Amino acid sequence: MYEIKLKVHTALGTRLSADTLFGHLCWALRYHEGEAALTEFLRAFADGVPPLLLSDAFPDGYWPLPHLPRPTPEQEKKLLEKIRGIPKSELVKRLHVEKDGEKVPDRNTHPNEIEAFDILKWMYKLCFLPDKGLHALCNGLSTEAVFHWFLDNECGSPTLPKETVVAHNTISRLTGTTGQEGSLFFTKEWHINPFKPPVFRLLAASAQYDDAEQLKRLLERALEGGYGKYKSRGKGKVSVESVSPAVLPAASKPNAVLLLAACAPADRDPAEGFWKLQTKIGKLGGDWAVGPHPSGIHDVYKKPLILLTAGSVLKTDSPRPFYGRLVQNIHRSFPEVCHYALAPAVPVCCAFTEVL
Repeated sequence: MYEIKLKVHTALGTRLSADTLFGHLCWALRYHEGEAALTEFLRAFADGVPPLLLSDAFPDGYWPLPHLPRPTPEQEKKLLEKIRGIPKSELVKRLHVEKDGEKVPDRNTHPNEIEAFDILKWMYKLCFLPDKGLHALCNGLSTEAVFHWFLDNECGSPTLPKETVVAHNTISRLTGTTGQEGSLFFTKEWHINPFKPPVFRLLAASAQYDDAEQLKRLLERALEGGYGKYKSRGKGKVSVESVSPAVLPAASKPNAVLLLAACAPADRDPAEGFWKLQTKIGKLGGDWAVGPHPSGIHDVYKKPLILLTAGSVLKTDSPRPFYGRLVQNIHRSFPEVCHYALAPAVPVCCAFTEVL
């Protein structure tokens, strides 16, 4: 397993994700090594030994926050008491708490009951767990344990692109103007601070590309034309900063796994656990994104696919390195189109108790 660091240099039209990056990798294989190499690469997934595994990209130094049941009312009461016992100046340092756009005043006073509740509510919105936190908690993972760790240590402050809505107007090619009525539309983009470009990391494992230099060269080929939507406008410039062996946390007596990418479970995958769902409507890339297929049919969207998101926890006493599958028959017209929905996994130990 290798840790790959990516630096984002421009705004993104698509969030960094394993499935989109996998699509870029496939087209890089197609352009550099030919159709036969890509066909052989994809056929290997059906044999049960994926030639390449990718995780989603997370802020450097962070993992996805596990999707686990929220603390019980008694546990929340103890958390609120703990928050009220910490000076506000310490809460600012540990949690980077913000309220109404301003940080909690740097005073040695303690939060009152309402402020403590607001801080706890804010903690529920966090999406990432620092690397040190997962290493410390993998033998006893729960939402309560994570919150206590945040209060005792820190939740961190990852550098992330800022989601923005950008307005556009259509221009008539005949008149060079928007016309009398115009056509205003909006797109969602993720903008960065150019003076502090965010760095993301992802995990990759491969039986076919078995050293760091091969993986780096493959990723550089995949990203040489940009990443995601709007790359023809200069969006999605991403560089490969480094590829190095990864050191992953692992529970000594695991009873579950933490998924590190969006996943479509295979038949043999566990059916118990805790997760969040997302609906993915993939889009064709490469040549098929800009022109009709030789058959004359041009449908650039795949069928909707429901996935478990990164951070989902599956219960199992026999952890495997990855879960999910390469989804076939995902396009209405072209049976050769597929969708990457595999996820590397970290073995963890969870309590698996839930109060309904």
